[in-house]
Amino acid sequence: MQDAYRAGALARWAVELRATGEFVGWAGLKLNHEPVNGRTDFVDLGYRLLEPHWGQGYGTEAGRAWLAQGFGALALPLVASYAEATHGASRRILEKVWLEFINLFDTADGRPHAWYEAPNPARAR
Repeated sequence: MQDAYRAGALARWAVELRATGEFVGWAGLKLNHEPVNGRTDFVDLGYRLLEPHWGQGYGTEAGRAWLAQGFGALALPLVASYAEATHGASRRILEKVWLEFINLFDTADGRPHAWYEAPNPARAR
């Protein structure tokens, strides 16, 4: 990530509690060049929180903020994300931040995942 920051590229950022500065995980947008679900060079919304902070709305808050940044200041045409098909909590976050379920697919290691996308609403006008 340090190289991405230095290059001014999209990268994940630390998620901290506003009141205390405690690190609770990471979230952000990343340009993914590796093939996933038949796609390459897509912008991926990702997050990972430490387990003690699950279920408190931080994933949804971070996801909405990064999606707003992607569609606002960055003017991205599309943001995608994916989660393990059986990980209901991660999938609910993607749905809460207004990404639409597109399809199920298997990753290179054979694990089933769910693919989500959201087009930039400003470009649809």
